[in-house]
Amino acid sequence: METGTEEIIRTIREDPFLSVMFSCYERAGEYAWDKNVLDYGCGYGWGSWWVAAWAREVTGYDPDRERIRFAQENFKSFKRENLSFTWNVDELEKGQYNMICLFMVISYIEEKEAVLKQAVSCLAQSGTLWVSYKVKNGEEELRELITDWVQKAGLKWIDSDERILSDTEIMRLDIFEKTEVRECECFMNGAGR
Repeated sequence: METGTEEIIRTIREDPFLSVMFSCYERAGEYAWDKNVLDYGCGYGWGSWWVAAWAREVTGYDPDRERIRFAQENFKSFKRENLSFTWNVDELEKGQYNMICLFMVISYIEEKEAVLKQAVSCLAQSGTLWVSYKVKNGEEELRELITDWVQKAGLKWIDSDERILSDTEIMRLDIFEKTEVRECECFMNGAGR
């Protein structure tokens, strides 16, 4: 492992919430080999940095300029030339990412469908969308929204996993593949805006 990274990884693995979230990045790293990856909602950038060890190229995106500034300042010293960060959504390349990580974003935002639409528009044909989100016991609305939305967008479910966050919450990871080229009727009839 690179100099200085051991402390970052140890801190993440010792934190109950971050360690569960990190498990998504560990799993994604296994599949990121030689892919162009978009880490949508990358936060402080540690997950993007982790996946960059395997990927051809990783773009960490977060609309929070302070988080991106932190990521740029702290992860450039680890010399991963294939890693970049941006807060500007207009810099994301449409249809160019083989893999998109959308980890623990959907649970915390109002514009869930708009973010899903943005992410899918960046996904290359046969690319995979990895979505993790928090589910409280007995609440299935978010899971249903994501499942319905990705089906309308022409994505196919290929795998899932669940991790316990607490007695009342789990983190669910769903992986979808873009199998069809379509603009998606769900955008044309007003859903997803």
